[in-house]
Amino acid sequence: MSGNCWDRFGEALKVSWVMKDIPASCDHLFVKRKAISMIQTKSLDLFAGIPVADYAAALRWYERLLGSPPTFQPHDTEAVWEVAEHRYVYIVQQPEHAGHAMHTLFVDDLDALVAQIADRGLEPAKRENYSNGVRKIAYRDADGNEIGFGGAPR
Repeated sequence: MSGNCWDRFGEALKVSWVMKDIPASCDHLFVKRKAISMIQTKSLDLFAGIPVADYAAALRWYERLLGSPPTFQPHDTEAVWEVAEHRYVYIVQQPEHAGHAMHTLFVDDLDALVAQIADRGLEPAKRENYSNGVRKIAYRDADGNEIGFGGAPR
């Protein structure tokens, strides 16, 4: 591989290399190579929270964005979607914190997902193409929370 670290990361994504194939000189782009070993557990579920001001309106919007009703609702002002096995996105009514979430989900077919979301009546707020070919499509809810979807280079 040649080029800068972001280009190397993009090249790795194109051919599905694992992170160990990214040279050590690019470590500054990542939290730490040993981050997983810091959490001493055999199983891990990730819950990415999104505080919202108007729960009812946000629930309808996220159902359109994610394409389904919530997987479960822990209480009257919280809804949880399992977006992949052991990976969850949830909204919770917390007006004092609304508008500050920023999450990106990397998917295998970005174009198909964006088309599905468009069919449900939502259009992206922002489209980004990075120099390495990685793409990101971002949506913003009424509070300004950003939910992005990333895709590998074409």
